[in-house]
Amino acid sequence: MLGYRLFKYSILLLLGNLSAILRLTTPVFVIYALIQLLIGWGLISSFASLQREFTPTAPEGMRLGEFLILIWSFIILGGILLIVIAINWHRYILLEGEGKSFGKAILWLYVKKTLKIMLAFIFTGMIALFLFVIFIKMQGMTTIFQNLESLEPGQPVSLPTHSPQFWLLPIVGSVLFLWLGHRISLCLPAAAIGKEMSVRESWRQTKQINGQILILASLETMLYFGISVVVSWVLTLIGAIPSTILSLLQTWILTLYSTSILTTLYGYLIENRPLQVARE
Repeated sequence: MLGYRLFKYSILLLLGNLSAILRLTTPVFVIYALIQLLIGWGLISSFASLQREFTPTAPEGMRLGEFLILIWSFIILGGILLIVIAINWHRYILLEGEGKSFGKAILWLYVKKTLKIMLAFIFTGMIALFLFVIFIKMQGMTTIFQNLESLEPGQPVSLPTHSPQFWLLPIVGSVLFLWLGHRISLCLPAAAIGKEMSVRESWRQTKQINGQILILASLETMLYFGISVVVSWVLTLIGAIPSTILSLLQTWILTLYSTSILTTLYGYLIENRPLQVARE
């Protein structure tokens, strides 16, 4: 089954090149972690000090503008650093070695492709939300939201966890969004090695294994949900500092895997590479 082979190969690609991963991604991720810790500390302080009405000025002196600047600073800086990690890994595998470092042109090309993909996801998400609301009304589940609106502060939330739809909807949604992401994102590894590919071309190139990508997305959803459940459980057992470190490691691992699967798909579909790991 090709979908399983792609899933397995992407993981083995990481496990077979651990020393290269450490060399290429550790320095950048350390900077990312420091930025997250510094900005996160500022955000936590401001969240704790903001009044319930979310007034323009926080009691401890942080204005709303400063609060938003902190959020956007982390989004932009953190996003760029994760993109640098992704580009390094794409280039290491597709160019078969570390080689020359990339320049601003490749970084900008990757950022532009990322923004286009994000716009596609936003548009798709709006459609999905519209369909979700229709589904909720058809299933007679609108009372859930009515109950949430009527809750008093501190009152426990009762959710229909016994309902199959409660668990099925996020799982199916995750599979479909991963499937869409793989279909339109081959332009990212192409950009990492300086080649132009449109989102439309990525969609066309992945059409031949459309069903196998759906299987791949299903396996990834199980992996992501499994990791999230384990991490969430562990976070309840450990202190604040270990929890932060574990959350950062989760981000690092999932960033590397998502980059690895796109690299695998690009190599297999565009460059006709065999699914065979060449260990360093």
